[in-house]
Amino acid sequence: MGAVLVLSVITPNGQRRIAGVVAGESGRYADLIRRSFAYDGIQIHHMPQAAMNFTSRADGGAIALTDLEHSFTRTFAGRGRVVANQERGMPFRTILARDIRDVRRITGSKYNQGLLELLDYYRANHSSLMLK
Repeated sequence: MGAVLVLSVITPNGQRRIAGVVAGESGRYADLIRRSFAYDGIQIHHMPQAAMNFTSRADGGAIALTDLEHSFTRTFAGRGRVVANQERGMPFRTILARDIRDVRRITGSKYNQGLLELLDYYRANHSSLMLK
C-alpha cells in the first residue's frame, strides 16, 4: 500500500484542520475549492455545471475528480458550452442524472459514496431543485 500524505493547517482561531481534498469527495463547490490546492492533480467539478445557473457558482454541488478524470467529463472546457446549449430549459434533476451517469462512465463505481453525498447535499440545501 502506498504512502498517504496528510496536510493540516492552523486556522485563524488556532484550530488544526485537514487541508486539501481527495478524489471522490463531494459537497458545496465553495467549500471544496477553499480546501483545494493548486497543481495537486485534483479538479473540483460542478454538477450540474455552473453555467446552467441553477444555483450560485459557490453554492452549486461538486465532486473532486483527478485532472485526467475531469478532462473526460461531458462538460469539460469547450464541451461545456455545447452541452449547456443542448440542455438549456431541461429540469435540474435530468441534468444532474446525466452528470452522475457521466462520472460513473468515467470512474465506474469508485465514487459512488461521493455521488450519494452530492445528492444529500442538494436534498438538504436545495430541496426545491430535487422535486419531481
